[in-house]
Amino acid sequence: PPLGNYILRMAAGTYGDPDEPNAPLTITQESMRIEGDAGSGTIIEWSSSFTSWMTGIGINTNNVTLADLTVRDFNTCVNVLSGSASIEQCTITSDLSGYGIKVSSGTATMDGCDIQGGEAGVFVDSATATVSGCDVHDSEIGIKFVSSEGVIEECNVYDNTAGLYVESCDPAPEIRRNRIHGSG
Repeated sequence: PPLGNYILRMAAGTYGDPDEPNAPLTITQESMRIEGDAGSGTIIEWSSSFTSWMTGIGINTNNVTLADLTVRDFNTCVNVLSGSASIEQCTITSDLSGYGIKVSSGTATMDGCDIQGGEAGVFVDSATATVSGCDVHDSEIGIKFVSSEGVIEECNVYDNTAGLYVESCDPAPEIRRNRIHGSG
């Protein structure tokens, strides 16, 4: 059957141990939109009893949108493994050693998110990404692009050991109208 547009509206609440299975959550359905309850909060949270579920949400297909979710305490909160994703108005907080949002392949757009990671708030590795209007803070590196391209614009990048890190990018990402402060 032809693919349609799918919407999953998650009720307010905290999703995690002991209510959820100890298994990775990877989106493989194209054209999927997952919406949280913006008013009361929809939280996907890691628990120490999870031994297999280390990435909050993995995206492995095209046209996936995450909106109004809080994803916290995973090693990597959101990982775009392939395909395309849009992450909108989300609060992302990884553990001390991981990434808030990692784009490993494909393309991603982050808009209006509050992101903090351990090693990096946003890590784009051999992919394409646009980071726009986000607060990225309290990480080792705020935004890190390696062998990648894209745009970083109108972000507030603060209280990181290093605000931006760009390596081996040809062309380099466009960096415009950001406020970078309190970072080395």
